[in-house]
This record gives sequence, structure tokens and C-alpha cells, in this order.
Amino acid sequence: MKGAAAWLNPFWQLLLMRLRSFIREPSATFWVFGFPLLMSIVLGLAFRNQAGARLSVAVTEGPERAAVLAALRASEGLSATEMMLDETHRALRSGKIALAVVPATPPRLLLDPTQPDARSAKLLVVDALQRAAGRTDPQRLEEERVTVPGARYIDFLVPGLLGFGLMSSSVWGVGWAIVQMRMGKLLRRLAATPMRKLDFLLAFATGR
Repeated sequence: MKGAAAWLNPFWQLLLMRLRSFIREPSATFWVFGFPLLMSIVLGLAFRNQAGARLSVAVTEGPERAAVLAALRASEGLSATEMMLDETHRALRSGKIALAVVPATPPRLLLDPTQPDARSAKLLVVDALQRAAGRTDPQRLEEERVTVPGARYIDFLVPGLLGFGLMSSSVWGVGWAIVQMRMGKLLRRLAATPMRKLDFLLAFATGR
């Protein structure tokens, strides 16, 4: 009997009312559960960290094209392709390539400084061409790659979406639901029952 009496408590009945009204609205279920999940997947794939991505560069026609291509393709961070000079301007404008090399004497670099990858591509191209010309580093440096947990884009995205979902559901799910209940005169009917206001508010907060 005690269990049945506890189950018939106004708080539990109000909570069941909120859960049932939520389940009966498929659109609300989608926006609360489905939409954040889809946003996490889409944005996580679109802005995922690509540590091994190569920067695309082009080499135009010229007498030293073969040597320049060999030097650039030997670099781990570059992906070199052959292009005509007029094609490189269109590729730079569209962002298809980060930099173009004209194999003249000396080699000439074509780049758009407003592109985010232009500076990195320039450093890699200069280093590759200088090494191919016989440059050696006076001091040897050791590289140690460290992956820091929690520094990925998805690690910031998911908590942000969860926080946004909690904030929006708290504002709209509680405030707007109470306004709708008042407009439908349901709030007046509930006020006529042996219901405490604290149970009413706690049921809304727990349901959210």
C-alpha cells in the first residue's frame, strides 16, 4: 500500500503527465534527441582534425618542371600536380591549390596571402626546393608528436550542443509549456486539485 500511495503522489503523476505529453509529440523528440546527434555527426565530419592532410600545390610549365615536381613530391606535407599557368590563377581563386610554382631561374611562387594555407604551403615549398638544391640544416632537431586529449573540435562541439539543448529546453520547454497550459485553461483545472505548486514546478524541471 505504501508503494501504491507513493506512486499516486502528485509529483509522480505530474511527471508522468509531462513525459506522456512529450512522447506524443514526435517533432519535440526529434529536436531534443535527433537534431543534436545529427549536428554532432555532420559538424564532426566537416571540421575533423586532419593531421596527415597534404597541401595542394601546382607546378606550371618550364624547363625545370621535372626537378621541381620531384623536390615537392618528396615533401611529406605537399601534394604537387602539373598545371598550365592560366589554370593556376583560377585554381588559386577557387582555393583548389594553396600555391603555384613557376619553374624559372630562380623559381617564382604564386600565392594568395589571404588564404589560410598559403603561408604553410610557402614554408614547405621553400624548404623542399632549398633541400633539393643542397641545403643542409646546421642543427638537427628532433620531433615528438603529442596528441592532447580533449583538444579535438568534437570535444568542444558535443558539450556545447548539450549545453545549448539544456538551455533552450529549460527556457522553451518550461516557460512556453506553462503558457500553453494557461491558454488551454489546464493550469486552472490543476490548481483546483490537491496539488502543491512545488510539486508542479519540480515535475517540470525533472521532466526537462
